[in-house]
Amino acid sequence: NIDVHIEGPISNTESPAIDAEFSVKNGSLSDNGFQLTKILLKGSYSNGVRNGTEILLLDQLAFHSLNRDFEGNLKITDFAKPRLRGKADGVIDLKAVHRLFGPFKMRELSGNIMVNSNFDIRLNNPTVNPKDISIYDLRASLSVSNIVTNFVNDTRIFNIPNGEITVRNQYAGFTDLAITLGKSDIVIDGSLNKIADYFNNSGALIVDASVDSKELHLNDLSTTNPNAQKIKSWLLPSNIDGKINLTLSKVNYSNHLYESIQGQLHFRPREIYVPYLKGKTASADVSGSLTISEMYPMYLVVNTYLTSNNVSFGPLFKEWNNFDRKVITADNIRGTAAVELDFKGPFDLYEKTDLKDQFIAKARVKITNGALVNVSTFKEITESLRNSSAKLVMSKSNINRFEKKLLNLNFETFENVFTIEKGVLTIPKMSIESNALDVNLEGTHAFDNTIDYSFNFRFRDLKSNSGDSEFGEIIDDGTGVKIYLKMYGNLADPKFEWDKEAKKADKKEQREEAKEDFKSVMKTGFGVNKNDTTIQEYHKEEHPTEKVYMDFSNDSIKEEFNPENKKKKKTKLQERIDKWKKENEKEDPKVEFDFN
Repeated sequence: NIDVHIEGPISNTESPAIDAEFSVKNGSLSDNGFQLTKILLKGSYSNGVRNGTEILLLDQLAFHSLNRDFEGNLKITDFAKPRLRGKADGVIDLKAVHRLFGPFKMRELSGNIMVNSNFDIRLNNPTVNPKDISIYDLRASLSVSNIVTNFVNDTRIFNIPNGEITVRNQYAGFTDLAITLGKSDIVIDGSLNKIADYFNNSGALIVDASVDSKELHLNDLSTTNPNAQKIKSWLLPSNIDGKINLTLSKVNYSNHLYESIQGQLHFRPREIYVPYLKGKTASADVSGSLTISEMYPMYLVVNTYLTSNNVSFGPLFKEWNNFDRKVITADNIRGTAAVELDFKGPFDLYEKTDLKDQFIAKARVKITNGALVNVSTFKEITESLRNSSAKLVMSKSNINRFEKKLLNLNFETFENVFTIEKGVLTIPKMSIESNALDVNLEGTHAFDNTIDYSFNFRFRDLKSNSGDSEFGEIIDDGTGVKIYLKMYGNLADPKFEWDKEAKKADKKEQREEAKEDFKSVMKTGFGVNKNDTTIQEYHKEEHPTEKVYMDFSNDSIKEEFNPENKKKKKTKLQERIDKWKKENEKEDPKVEFDFN
């Protein structure tokens, strides 16, 4: 039923008064996939010419859908900045909403919302900025189920199987709000506060929530629209404050798996800060902190501190596809490491590049039970020795024995601090004591695979097959000829040569150490410079000693040394010794020592 009354002039400056009343009784409406029945509507409209107020009033609105009833009312005034007042109680079929009032840039929308609400809000600028809302009074309880939506130009399908939302003015609380997107699932519990201020750009959104997930694929969170325009824009918000507790069972990113992730995520202007982070990757337990800052639109700087005591090289290299290297792969390396990593580096998401030349990192690494097996570069080292002047001082059998040792290196432990800066990995001087030979190593390795390594080992290690002899264990006294080699150029085609500079530096270091040892001996033995705290006390290094006992029975050789059988004749040497003795008895010089 419709009853409309129109009265008054029609001109460019005046409008007639329009007043109307309308109602629907026992209506029904159906379309593909939804049906509304028992529609009851009673309302009125006035354009405000008579009483000065434009108003749309729905005194009664009711219908039956999804085996549930819906009842509500609505009052709309101030149509330039619409103010909406009313209440709603019942179930809303989103498929019907999408068909009647949509499509809201959605190809699909279905599911239902059980709502019980009272509202009094204003849309300050519905045409230009529909998010600009003033809330006078808003109280709502929403229960969602089986919501499915698919946006235009996006192949991803959003699904909200269940969840509850409680709204009180600018506050919204979430209880077991489950969301699935692609292969990912999350459950949200917590609250948002200052919602209207956030949408009005007049205040920060306050977040206090927790997110749980059994499986999260980070690629699902980015749009799949291949035609989307590439626009440089801010990614991290500037007006969100608060924290989110994360409990993620599995996280997949760029074909890498992270498990048992726990952390607390804090929001700062254009920054995400994770003071506590714990998880597992490549069978290693990792903990630490993380900060992601957006310095310019889509230009992120990652700053992280991570530690782990059980990094296994085999699973790590396999997980990261051998770090895109073919020299050392998961089949060549064994061992467990304790790692402490400080890292800072920028990433340009607009250009989709990581700026490796600006990475700064320091890694403290301690490796135990390590092994390097069949490393191709080691094979190239021995081939270089065969084809160089080294073959003049090393026999073919020694080089073959050396190669066999290099291709099967096992070591108990070693530790070092590695640094990365300006695109170059620097390895400070370190010693690797292996089952085969002891190697001193240092050098640099650039991200473009430009290398400059220096290493040395003792020549005797090439010749000895074991550390034992028929008289017992052979103890290395630290002496012996060293071989100094240099490997440089590109890792794909390295060059080898004798490292004369490293030999000079090593000799200089040995002389300095000898000076310090001499000072320590003089301080400990003679008290020289005993007040100098920079000089350490000398402690003699104890080595196992062998005692040889020989038992000779009476024989002809023994008889030769019998005093009775010796001749009584003095030799010229004995006469000279006797003369020296007499002279020494007459003189008693006083000897003094001066030390500088």
